[in-house]
Amino acid sequence: EPSLLKLFASEAIANNDYAQAAQYFQQRIAMNRGSADLWSEYGSFCMLVSNLPKAEECFKQAIACDQHHVPSLLLFGIVSNLSSRFEQAETFLEAASAQDPQAIEPWVIIGLHYEASSENGSNRNAMDMSFRKAEALYTRDQPKISLALPKLSASKTSLMSKDTRISSRDGLINSKQIGSTTGTLAEMAEVAELEEEEKRLVGPAEGLTTSQVSLRSEAIDVCEEVQLNKSTAKSIFMITAEFLLERNALTFAGMALGH
Repeated sequence: EPSLLKLFASEAIANNDYAQAAQYFQQRIAMNRGSADLWSEYGSFCMLVSNLPKAEECFKQAIACDQHHVPSLLLFGIVSNLSSRFEQAETFLEAASAQDPQAIEPWVIIGLHYEASSENGSNRNAMDMSFRKAEALYTRDQPKISLALPKLSASKTSLMSKDTRISSRDGLINSKQIGSTTGTLAEMAEVAELEEEEKRLVGPAEGLTTSQVSLRSEAIDVCEEVQLNKSTAKSIFMITAEFLLERNALTFAGMALGH
């Protein structure tokens, strides 16, 4: 059973018994020599033990089994880069991005390839373009906060009419013009963001009704949640580093984490 052999291989690796682990990977391939996944996983193991020629052979076999196997295309490109065959690396990395143009990892790895192969910044523009493409895909995939947060009740949103002004300890800040019955927590967060200079009020502000204080407190809570989501969001480099670490492409993973 390939899955069981993979478990045995993982245990052998944990015990630093790499020879035994290699045997398990080879046994898995013997069960299905036409599996791109099995060849690719064996290649990743070979990268762990720094056997680049064997890793290259495995990724080449994986691509022979499936020319659209994106992980193997990327890893073969990485091995080519590490072997200073930069044109070959570029060919396979671009092939991977062509197979899955909406994926972030290929574009970041292409950028890292240009960074690693650049002499005196000669590939700087190509590197920056690749990273910008990945950033654009990442930004597009982020959910809008208004889709994730529930609507306020009409009684609460009515307080957010066009003429509403929100008082602070230091003065008055005009709220944005928000419809009286269609406000969302995201819109409230925008109001809270206008009060950046205020240090998260915890008590009633002078001149506000109890309902307005409650509304304001809720808006501040949402703003804090938005900021927390921003701070915990993975960057394109963290996403790519995870992909690389899982496949033992440690040199490129270190480059990604360096960003």
